[in-house]
Amino acid sequence: VDYGTDDQQIVTDLVVPEDITAVKDYAFAGYKGLTSAVFPAHVKEIGREAFSYCTQLAQAEIHAQRIGGYAFFYCNRLKNVVIGKEVNFIGAMSFNYVNPTQTQYEGTLDEWCRIYFASASANPSASGKLYIGGSEICSELVLPSTLTSVGQYAFYRCWSITSLVIPENIREIGESAFSNCPNLVSVTVASPAKKAMNTLAQEGLSLGDYAFQGCTKLADINLSASLTGIGTGAFDGTAWLNAQPDGVVYLSTFAYKYKGTMAEGTTLALLDGTTDVCGRAFNNCWNLAGIDLPESLKTIGKEAFSGTGLLSVSLPSRIDSIGESAFSGCDKLVSATLPENLTTIPASMFSRCYALAAISIPASVEYIGDEAFYSCLGLKEITSFNPVPPVCEPFYGENWTMVFDGVNPEHCTLKIPTGSTASYAAAVGWDMFYLCEEFDPSGIQGVLKGKASGKTVHYDLNGRMIPSNAKGIHIVREADGSCRKIWVK
Repeated sequence: VDYGTDDQQIVTDLVVPEDITAVKDYAFAGYKGLTSAVFPAHVKEIGREAFSYCTQLAQAEIHAQRIGGYAFFYCNRLKNVVIGKEVNFIGAMSFNYVNPTQTQYEGTLDEWCRIYFASASANPSASGKLYIGGSEICSELVLPSTLTSVGQYAFYRCWSITSLVIPENIREIGESAFSNCPNLVSVTVASPAKKAMNTLAQEGLSLGDYAFQGCTKLADINLSASLTGIGTGAFDGTAWLNAQPDGVVYLSTFAYKYKGTMAEGTTLALLDGTTDVCGRAFNNCWNLAGIDLPESLKTIGKEAFSGTGLLSVSLPSRIDSIGESAFSGCDKLVSATLPENLTTIPASMFSRCYALAAISIPASVEYIGDEAFYSCLGLKEITSFNPVPPVCEPFYGENWTMVFDGVNPEHCTLKIPTGSTASYAAAVGWDMFYLCEEFDPSGIQGVLKGKASGKTVHYDLNGRMIPSNAKGIHIVREADGSCRKIWVK
């Protein structure tokens, strides 16, 4: 392709021939002569940046299954886009710096919601009108009952939607699916029992990160107790959040966010019955010195307590999911107690917790994410109760890891179960520690074969009641009041 003067650029209207199944990466990148392009269904893929900077391109009709990243980047005169029902993937930034006045989709509303948009600017309808099956999407949007989920960015920045009706069978609203819809006022669940109920939730509904972020007119939000998930920032920038009083803002059983100015040295107690702390709920609350987490808590979202002034934290026994960077950057955090049933320590969980002096890793932990203890410069003691070294996430597939990067092995002792020195010394990540001590993690001096009679109650080492089959060390109270210690592997 000649990128020279206008008279050298002889191709103006492109229709891809039948024997062509793909347009390769950068094929027409920077070509200034093209004014229209048609990609029939026999074209399966449009490559990365294939038409980027085609600044004269005004119309495009696309039936390819996949549209690569940056495919139409900076085609700033592209005003009319036709998307065929064959399209199922649109790569990141494909329509960045493109402002179509209208996007026409030839499939159904159901099929549109199933397209994978890799980023906000992968959706060409974000700056103009959207027509699906010949009808403009405007005013009330009723999602089809055949759906179980709405894909990410599906209606990002859709200016014309004023109300949304969600059928009761939908289980997931994807990341940023309705973010920055400035005229969205209400969201209704089409419940047979309550047709006019203005609510966002029904049994099993999960909202992705930023699902309704920036919907400035969305003020009335009613959530049922059966809501299963609220992503990070799902309602940030809404009229509803702006109307909430300062303090911990709750949505059903979710601690959504702390709002307002926090006094220095603040200690908070979350309400009993709270099941989830949402992502970034207390992010950068520098003055948060203490947090009392209820036993009902099951999930902590990503970056939930990152950048806080917490001095210590004890995680309840029912927690089974912790998001990445949950406590990263807590540079005053001295101690942390992990739940006995935890199987994964997520990436960057305690990264840059410079004051963390010691950490005990329960026997249930099998995997530790990337940079989980990155730059924990003050770590002096790591105790792992698992005789099998937990897998440390490899760095981009390499035979090394950054899980403990920044921890000084000369000043940190690794305590491990008796007989496991060889396996830890050979394990990636753990092999950096040479100050090792073995210990008996059970504390049991002998084994008594037999069956206990009567009703028994099991507690963990913090005195919390736990199931009898939970992994770890148990304090068992027998029916006669006597107690014994056991180790459940």
